[in-house]
Amino acid sequence: MRPPTAPGFGDLIAEVQVSFRFTCRTGVGVQVIGVGDHVDVLVALNGAGYHPPPLPPRHTDTWTKDRLDAIDSSSSDLITFEQIASVFQISPVSAIIAEQALAHGVETDSNVVRDVDALNRSHAVPFVSTNQIPGGQGIVIDDDQPYPVVGFLEIRRHRPDTILGAEEAGAVPAHPVEMHFEGVDLKDKPPA
Repeated sequence: MRPPTAPGFGDLIAEVQVSFRFTCRTGVGVQVIGVGDHVDVLVALNGAGYHPPPLPPRHTDTWTKDRLDAIDSSSSDLITFEQIASVFQISPVSAIIAEQALAHGVETDSNVVRDVDALNRSHAVPFVSTNQIPGGQGIVIDDDQPYPVVGFLEIRRHRPDTILGAEEAGAVPAHPVEMHFEGVDLKDKPPA
């Protein structure tokens, strides 16, 4: 991953910084490697050591022509077209099977997977230079989550002459920035 370039930002003097946090299940490894002006994210899956989550609750649902018509009449028109087209099929057995399937409805399954906060910042590596990424940090093992790996990575260019607070990735500075114009310090001006 590489940060976007901004015209006139002075990309040659800008330091590339990264912040990240990944949560993975046992048997999944994530590594963030700094390579100068970008980072590589490696994800390794180990089928022998992987502990899959239990299947989420399943709900079976049947969609009939009448139910689709109640939602949108044009969807049932499509089914009617399919029924007419099936009459012209070469095999009358295929036409009968298709007609029976449409009459009984289409059975579908859906699964409810609990939400996961992929932007969770606890244990995140705060913005650091790509050549100073700490080993073993920013990676959390949690077998209670339903996915092999979730997380975030933010990458930016930071100019050495720009003062940034010690804020975490994505945080809004706690103190307003003091601005100086033409040698005048605006913080010393009385309110108008």
